[in-house]
Amino acid sequence: ATLEDFRWLRTIYPKSCFKLPDPAVLLISETLHWLPVNERIRYKIATMTFKAKNCGTPAYLNMDLQDYRQSRVLRSSSKSLLHEPPSSSVFASGAFSSAAPRTWNSLEVKVRKSNSYESFKKALKTELFKKSYNTE
Repeated sequence: ATLEDFRWLRTIYPKSCFKLPDPAVLLISETLHWLPVNERIRYKIATMTFKAKNCGTPAYLNMDLQDYRQSRVLRSSSKSLLHEPPSSSVFASGAFSSAAPRTWNSLEVKVRKSNSYESFKKALKTELFKKSYNTE
């Protein structure tokens, strides 16, 4: 299945279940707190990264993550950033070793520094939801 198939399914499902016209699909998605497909992918990558970074599981993903180290002490050193390895192609940039640090570093500091997995998931979904539906 492609990303377009998932987008199509996400649009058709509210229409068929709730018998809504096209403009109401976005409203029902927002009401049900459904993230758009791209944001859902970022959510899954970020939660996997949190588990690998803080719990060490699964070990094979934990090995791909490296903390960003600076040559001298700067204010950004307390931001819990990950090292982003250079990727040679678009295909390689989709690998977990590239996508995870890019996604992790794009999150707000307070989300990255969550104490527990549950608080991380809640803060992450709130951040992605605000970005998706422009709510403040």
